[in-house]
Amino acid sequence: MSLEAYGEERTNFVQAAIRPLGVPLSRSSPYFERFMAACLKAEMQYLSVFFEREGGRVEEHKHPDAIEGRWRVAAQKLFEENTSRVVGISAETSKSVGRTLTQALEQWKTERRLANKMATRHGVGEKEKAIEEFEAHAKVRDVGEITRAHIVGFRDNLAEQKYKSPTINKKVGQITTLLTTAQKAGWIDTAISDGVYIEIPAGTNEREPFERSELQTIFSQPVFSENQFSENAKAAGILEFWLPLISVVSGLISSEIFQIGPDTIGPHPDHPEIICFCVTNAGGRSLKAFARKRYVPVRRELWENGLEAIAEKARRENRKSLWPAVAQAKSLSSLSNMYSAFWSEFLRKKAGIADPAKALYSLRHNFRDAIAEAGGADFERDQLMGRAEQGTGRKYGTKRKPRVVNVVRLNQLVQQPKWDFLSSVRWPTA
Repeated sequence: MSLEAYGEERTNFVQAAIRPLGVPLSRSSPYFERFMAACLKAEMQYLSVFFEREGGRVEEHKHPDAIEGRWRVAAQKLFEENTSRVVGISAETSKSVGRTLTQALEQWKTERRLANKMATRHGVGEKEKAIEEFEAHAKVRDVGEITRAHIVGFRDNLAEQKYKSPTINKKVGQITTLLTTAQKAGWIDTAISDGVYIEIPAGTNEREPFERSELQTIFSQPVFSENQFSENAKAAGILEFWLPLISVVSGLISSEIFQIGPDTIGPHPDHPEIICFCVTNAGGRSLKAFARKRYVPVRRELWENGLEAIAEKARRENRKSLWPAVAQAKSLSSLSNMYSAFWSEFLRKKAGIADPAKALYSLRHNFRDAIAEAGGADFERDQLMGRAEQGTGRKYGTKRKPRVVNVVRLNQLVQQPKWDFLSSVRWPTA
């Protein structure tokens, strides 16, 4: 067979064979094909010896089971495990391999880098937090000793702490992702993933846009009508005012807004008369998995009534972000969590909106609906909000190029919606 076909068929077998030696095997390794070619050659040599021996020829090669080494112990253990499964006897199949989840995280980052994919600070931070929580509960660090019971126990413990189902699944997913990475590296034979997640009924985690009356209620609160800012540190200073406004009239998510800098807001390179947010991963910024780099026209009211001045001030002070709170925060994820908690309390206690399907993210749904009402096609809404067009993100099937972005048209769509609350907003003077 070809080397490619051999690699597809025998990689798992080779991984299992060399794992007791502590040798990792990863498809992303630059030595993968070279190593598999050597394995193919070895198997062919083995078959030659086997058939010649069966034909009566005396061979000097010893039988593998006659050679002392760690593989003999591993082979015996595998035999015992398989036997116990056949006869129905429960056996403890976990064993130390001298590798931890933290090492699996480093391997995951290496594989992302070799595949030219970003390992964002936010994503790495979430995995580090999940590792800390899992090890504290399971009292196990070695990936070879982690069993399904540990994962399920961790999941159930999170449920007892009143975490919501999507959050539980996300934390559990961080651990199973690292176990899958360990399996790909050849540290363990099998990963644990199936049957450990909480099934979420369709529609229960979907956000709903705010009603027009609810938007009016939100943006008539003192912070917007009188510039009475909260003293709560979670409000993130001037972001208390600007983040909801930018989100509802531009469709940006909070993590994108946090990372706006003086270098990512300004005239479009081809149409300098149009002021845009440049959503990008340049300068160490991170984008959510579903987002993509794009230009989003800035609503004129925002630019003329404060954003331009804020951008100029950040440029003079040589700040990476427009917002002082970002520089003061421990991390982007911690700032995001604090602001989300603040805004949730603001929404329930100040604005009196208790519907659990409505949250900060709902403002983004309001933006999408407004663009649709302005005549924006689905692909134009996708371009503004950073989602790939339907079908173009698929790995298989017919490929087609994404539509050309017409920033003039997108600017018309952003400026067109009539946001009633904008007329009553009192714009900060500083």
